[in-house]
Amino acid sequence: MNRKTLHIVAFDVPYPANYGGVIDVYHKIRCLKNEGIDVLLHCFEYGRGEQNALLEVAKEVYYYQRPTGFLHQFSWLPFIVKTRISKDLMQRLKEDDHPILMEGLHTTGILLNPEFKDRMTVYRESNIEHTYYLGLAKSEKHFLKKCYFMLESIRLKYYEKIISRAKTMLIVSEWETDYFKRKYPQNEVYYLPSFHEYDEINAHEFKVDSEKFVLFHGNLSVKENEMALHYFLDHGVMDLPFRFVVAGLNPSIELKEKITRFKHVELISNPSSQMMDTLVREAHVHLLYTHQATGLKLKLLNVAFAGKFILANESMLVGTGQINQLVTVANAADDFKQHLQELMAQEFTVQNFQIKKEVLTVFENKGKTKKLIQLIFG
Repeated sequence: MNRKTLHIVAFDVPYPANYGGVIDVYHKIRCLKNEGIDVLLHCFEYGRGEQNALLEVAKEVYYYQRPTGFLHQFSWLPFIVKTRISKDLMQRLKEDDHPILMEGLHTTGILLNPEFKDRMTVYRESNIEHTYYLGLAKSEKHFLKKCYFMLESIRLKYYEKIISRAKTMLIVSEWETDYFKRKYPQNEVYYLPSFHEYDEINAHEFKVDSEKFVLFHGNLSVKENEMALHYFLDHGVMDLPFRFVVAGLNPSIELKEKITRFKHVELISNPSSQMMDTLVREAHVHLLYTHQATGLKLKLLNVAFAGKFILANESMLVGTGQINQLVTVANAADDFKQHLQELMAQEFTVQNFQIKKEVLTVFENKGKTKKLIQLIFG
């Protein structure tokens, strides 16, 4: 019996799987391998380097340099798409007739080529990108960056219709699934939540005398995450007399200096995967906040599977379905402070764990993998 083979075109090198988008890509590949699917992985490389670890989950891995020079701004195509169009990639994809899974709007330049119009192409959505970039433009203070985000939002809005050429769309959140079904009624549009590292829901056994702490984590070079942390620092949430741990990638010098002024806050820059996993499991409360109600927040999904209590604003929960049953919601700083004090006084019980198991069934990797294979291969 011939093994099924799938091309996956990734917008970045999906290892280490340490930030939102690449977490979904990497663990999707890992789960497909576990189900006997051979993945031919194509990555755009612009700083993460070639990763031998990817050969443990993919049958073959190809890398394409992503040019990011300013001249690529002079195009009707969105910059995130224009800089990921590769002749080498196109040629390689034409060498066989295996299905192609395009990760994010970033990689859909393939659909501009008429030679792929009869190919089984699958668009994997991660955000309504023009909305996401508009949000970045509104929150950006630097004038030139604001202009770039605004221009990119406009280009993305007009470019988005190209995805109607894909045979199938896989959408990460429920409300965005409704959006794409309404906008592209002629296409096959399916809800498929993000993949993640936890193949089962973790049961917790914590030492009674262990120190409770609050965790905020994320890629701190991403504007959305940096703004969320500033919100908690500036509104007195992290002035409460608890131990706060901030763990994240590439914090700026200014952010590092600011955190040193808070006596209860410890910064862990660029934690290893092992350290991050330990922090997520052991934190008593996960503190989450976003200004943008777009996509499925993988951070939320990860802490739901591996963590204990979650305190988040309403925008974090848009499109997440039943996960909201596991979250204490706060939208104002005073609400965050009040609920944080309440949660730090509670213990995580067997009953909490049982509720978690019931709620998270739909987000388990195994079921999603089987659905993905069915949708692509029939």
